[in-house]
Amino acid sequence: MSVQLRRLSSYIRHHSVSIFVIGFFMGWIPGKLADYYWEQRGITPFLQLGIALVIGLIGYFLIRSWFAPPQVPLGKPPQPHRGLIILLSREATALKAIEFHQKKLKHIWFLVTDRSVAVFDQLKPQLAKGLTAKPIHIEKIYDPESTALAVKQAIEQAEHNFKLVKQELICDVTGGTVVMTMGAITQCRRSGILTQIVPATFDDRMDNPTPQPPIEVSLID
Repeated sequence: MSVQLRRLSSYIRHHSVSIFVIGFFMGWIPGKLADYYWEQRGITPFLQLGIALVIGLIGYFLIRSWFAPPQVPLGKPPQPHRGLIILLSREATALKAIEFHQKKLKHIWFLVTDRSVAVFDQLKPQLAKGLTAKPIHIEKIYDPESTALAVKQAIEQAEHNFKLVKQELICDVTGGTVVMTMGAITQCRRSGILTQIVPATFDDRMDNPTPQPPIEVSLID
């Protein structure tokens, strides 16, 4: 809800004149029509109410179309997986990744830093019952090998503790710094597991990202 309110506030600030003009005519014209038909045609209150409802519905669908989030040019969506490794930054992004895989998802590894561990603490109570969720700490956020090591640990735990094969694992590399993303992708390539990102749309000021369904990242040879 807060994202929609921020988007509405931003739109009002950038289009205040247009909104005033549209609002004026949407109020003035129906009022004049109602007065005319009431005086000249003896319109009934029920018909006047019907006119108001029709105008209100038209206004509602117009406003809804204005504020509909733009569509992201999507790539190939991944298949749902049983194991998900998430480079954690934003809670909303992580929840979008989890939601996509929920039909098969059983185990999640969150790669966290000193800063994002608080996000993990907030997110964990929101997870569905039966999901195992384990944080793995990244020691050095500007060392790609540190992130690669964290991904490797997650893969080893998935294989040894839960008997998952690599085809059942996927790593979301949306969060973290660029260096962390490089490290995660490098280890995924070494281990032969898939990677994905969660794209986002933004408002007119390139703010308030809204996560979209994940897309698979194809690595170039």
